[in-house]
Amino acid sequence: MFSPGGRRLAVASAEHDLWLASLDGSAPVRVASDPNAEIRDPTFSPDGRWLAFSKLRATGLRALHLYDLHDGRDTVVSGPLDGDRLPAFASDGSSLYFVSKRNELPFTTDRGDETTISSLDSDGVYAAALGPGPVEALMARAVRLPVTPGR
Repeated sequence: MFSPGGRRLAVASAEHDLWLASLDGSAPVRVASDPNAEIRDPTFSPDGRWLAFSKLRATGLRALHLYDLHDGRDTVVSGPLDGDRLPAFASDGSSLYFVSKRNELPFTTDRGDETTISSLDSDGVYAAALGPGPVEALMARAVRLPVTPGR
């Protein structure tokens, strides 16, 4: 994935690392490492300041990260119980879109033991407004978009 302007390249390795290579000849920088899975969804913000991606937690849920390309700070913006992935920035940089399992609808048996059988319609498309304030507050502004699942 090339950054806007094509001066940087985000590259995921088979060793579960995410690298940032610059065209200025400097050495590549390892942005992140995921001991559980490959990092397959990096994306740059339109202004080239942020790199968003998701990593797999030990719980099996993915967490969104925002990496500040100016200071090298990596911030987890997903809550501990949210399964967020596939980030994409709005073309004007005002919002971050992503797929999340935060709208899980458990389906339970009616046999008396209340055992969860599965989850229905658990994936949703969300948008989080970006703006002033700490990036950690990003998900407090996340809203589910009215997207109907395909059949």
